[in-house]
Formats: sequence, C-alpha cells, structure tokens
Amino acid sequence: MSYTSREAFFAFRRSPLLTALSILTIAFALYTLSVFGLVWLNIERVLADVEERVEVVAYLEDGAEPGDTSVLVREVAAYPEVDSIAYVSKDAALERARTDLSEYSELYSDLEENPLPASIEIALKPGYRRSADVEDVARRVARFPFVEEIKYGEEWVEKLDFLQNLSLFLGVVVGGIFAGIAFVSIGATINMVMISRSEEIEIMKMVGAATGFIARPFVIEGFTKGVLGAVLALALLTATFETLQQRVLTLEFYAPIQLVLGVVLGGCLGAIASLLSLRRHLRSW
Repeated sequence: MSYTSREAFFAFRRSPLLTALSILTIAFALYTLSVFGLVWLNIERVLADVEERVEVVAYLEDGAEPGDTSVLVREVAAYPEVDSIAYVSKDAALERARTDLSEYSELYSDLEENPLPASIEIALKPGYRRSADVEDVARRVARFPFVEEIKYGEEWVEKLDFLQNLSLFLGVVVGGIFAGIAFVSIGATINMVMISRSEEIEIMKMVGAATGFIARPFVIEGFTKGVLGAVLALALLTATFETLQQRVLTLEFYAPIQLVLGVVLGGCLGAIASLLSLRRHLRSW
C-alpha cells in the first residue's frame, strides 16, 4: 500500500469520533436529498401515467361517408404527433356506453335510433402531450368539414401542464437547495477534521512537502468517507422505501445505475469538500 493510501486510512483509526461524525453527516445529508429525489421521481411517474391518457376525440357528423372517414384516418395518422388512431362506429359507441354505464342500461334498450355519433380517437406520442401540442392537433383535425366536435379535456390538460412545470421547478430549485445544504454540511464536517489536523499540515509544509503530496491523503480520505456515507444513506433509504411499500402504496425506486451514481456522488462530494477545506490551510494552493 502506498504512503498516500496508508495516511488516508490511518486517519480513520487516529480520529474515530470525527470520522464517524463525518460519515454520519454525509449519510444524513445524502439520505435527505435522496428522499426528496424519490418523492419527485414518484410524482413524475404519476404525472406520466396521467399524461398517457391524453387523447383527442373527433366526433363525426351522421352524414359522413365511409370514404371521407378513411381519408380522415389516413391523413391524421400521418401527423408526426400521432401515435395511434382508432375509428369508433356509432354501434361501437353505443355498445361501449352500455358497458361503461351498465347501471343505466335500460336507457339504451328502448332506443329507436342510435343517438351517439361515430368518432375518431387520436392518441399522441410522448413529447406531444402538452397543451399547446394537443390544441394544435385538435385545431387541424377540426378543419375537416365532416368533423362536428372536438374534445380533448382542455381544462385538465392545462392543469397537467401546470403540475408538470411545477414538478420541474421543485425538482430543480428545491433539489438544488437540498444539494447545497448537503454540500455545506459535508464541508463543515470535513473542515472540523482539517482543523484538528492543522498542525500536521503545517509541519508537512515546513519540511517542504509538495501541495499535491499533502492533499492526496485528505482527498482519498474524503472520498472514502463520502462513499461510506452514501452506502449508509442507501441502506436507510432502502429501509424507508420497504416500510412505505408495505404500509402505504406501490412506489417506484431508483434504477440500479442511479444507485451506483449516488454512491459515486457521495465519494465526489467528500473529496471536493476535503479539497475546498484544505485550501484554507494551504496558502500556496
């Protein structure tokens, strides 16, 4: 083992209380940040599930010819925003109403003629489900002369837009605040370690040790503490997640690659905090 590695790991035995405090601080900071991230991730999932239901429905005039309907289906299906399109005949619409509103089935049993119109149901691709895109598709479809009415749930599509923008804002701003608090907390704890070892740093400077030589053990130590803190935070987060899964509802957890990146992030935060703190003790940095 090299001198740098020995010094880095010797510090764990030399100051066990400060080491434990550093790791716990990093763990708590990352745990808080990851809990917020998990909440945001599940809000995004719910919004995405709702967004999948966005569709444009074009109700056709009773006198629409089959050829006209075929032209409409073919041309609308060619729109770049359209994912799929389905024609619902008058008979199919009536049968669907009987199924969906079975408690009122007697209302449909004595009808002399079918009052429901045929329609075209248009599902949009991901990325084209915001209110502006949905409204644009609806406006273009409404230009066909035999389209009697267009519906796409204007109000709730606009509300969905608002919620998605709010979620993005909270993810960036509040997430940034949590990340900043985490970094400041980690930096303050690492700085306590540096203060406790300031005499050691001064002695190394007096004997002519290079800045990089002095810094490397502290950076490795900070990275190691960050990784250990991240692993502890991950264990706490997993326990919290499993508890919520059993008692509340089905939630989505981080993907494996996100968990790995979280551990690496913890190590990087520890290393960067060590570097920034060390600058205060090395005038020649």
